[in-house]
Amino acid sequence: MAVSGYDYHDGVYTATQGAKDLAAGLGELQKGTDEALSGVDELDSGAQRLQTMAEQNSAKIDAVQKAMPAPAAHSAPAVALDPRLAVLLSALTLLGGAGMGVYWAAAARAGARVWHVLLLGTLGLTITATAGLALFALPALDGASLAAAAPAVGLAAGVFVLATLAGAVATRVLIAATGIGWGLSLAGVGGLAQLLLTGWVWKAGITGAALVAANLFPLAWATSGVAVAINGGDAALQWTAVGVLAVIVCCGIAVSRAVRPVQTAVVTNDE
Repeated sequence: MAVSGYDYHDGVYTATQGAKDLAAGLGELQKGTDEALSGVDELDSGAQRLQTMAEQNSAKIDAVQKAMPAPAAHSAPAVALDPRLAVLLSALTLLGGAGMGVYWAAAARAGARVWHVLLLGTLGLTITATAGLALFALPALDGASLAAAAPAVGLAAGVFVLATLAGAVATRVLIAATGIGWGLSLAGVGGLAQLLLTGWVWKAGITGAALVAANLFPLAWATSGVAVAINGGDAALQWTAVGVLAVIVCCGIAVSRAVRPVQTAVVTNDE
């Protein structure tokens, strides 16, 4: 009986201890499950924060894109100007400017004012050249295209103004430096030479030494300025042409002012 009772009590004790161990294990398992669930919650919370940040970034990108200017509807120029027409119209303004330069030289010898003649002449030649440009280059455009081409035409008109004044000051300086006879001869020969050379370069697409030689004359720069303004192209070439013509005008005016006292002294000695 003692042995049998001992075994019974030992079995009961073992079963009880096993139940306690099982309960402790279940408690550890529950604790681990709770920690796992907590980690899942934190992961879900982090995913939600990432989603919120992505939506905010997307909204900011949309706002920036809406604030940026829309790209041009087309990259091709609205009009196509024949470079030979640009040569002829630029030559017209230079020729008219040369005529004003002759009058300027004569008026300077007589002590008369010429600025009103230069102003009206430049205005008239610019309007004439711009009208020719509009007549031959713009008639096929509709209203919207005409409005889009207006800035280009305005820029070309500015080039015509500079070309006219460049022709006037160049002729004025030549006459002041060499006299009326030689001045007119040099102006005529120079005008014909630059017309032939520039026309040939633009018609045949010549590069190299011929292009360098043509760029020594204002007609080449005036043609470049008008052609690039209307047809589109390198903006650097456009503003280089405007800058070269502006320098010619400014230098010519400065030189014409400097030689005026010399010519007055010559006239006085002749008398």
